[in-house]
Amino acid sequence: MKLTQAQLLEIAHRHAQAEAACDVAAIMRTLEPSPVYEFQPLGRGFSGAEMTRRWYQTFVLEFMPRVGGFSLRGEWLGDSGLVQEYQVAVRGDDGRLRDYPVLGILLFGELALRGERIYASEELVRLMAGSIWSQLRRC
Repeated sequence: MKLTQAQLLEIAHRHAQAEAACDVAAIMRTLEPSPVYEFQPLGRGFSGAEMTRRWYQTFVLEFMPRVGGFSLRGEWLGDSGLVQEYQVAVRGDDGRLRDYPVLGILLFGELALRGERIYASEELVRLMAGSIWSQLRRC
C-alpha cells in the first residue's frame, strides 16, 4: 500500500530533522531498502543501504563537526518529492567559515524516501563526502 503525499511529506521532514540531529539510525528509518543518491551537476552518486549507511556515518563524524550553522531558505512540495533549499556555513581546511547554497530533492518512494538528488558545488560535496569521496560512482 503506497503512502499518501502527506505521509511522505512527514517522512521527509523527519529525515531532515534526523540529519540535523546526527541520528544515523533515524535517518535510515526514513529510507526505502535500496536508496539512490545523486550529486548534481557533478554526476556522482551511490546506491544501496550499506553505502547509504556509510555515507551518513561519514557525514555525521566528518562533515557535521565542520558545520557552523545552516538555514532553510525555502521548501517546495511536488508529486514526486520535496525540494529544500539551504544555506550552509562550513569550516574549510583553512579554518574559515564559508557559506554554500544547497538544493536537495527528497524523492518519494512507495513507503518511504527512495533517495535524494543534491545540487551543490564540487567543493561542498567533497567536504560532505570526506573520506568516502573516492567511493562515489559516476551516474
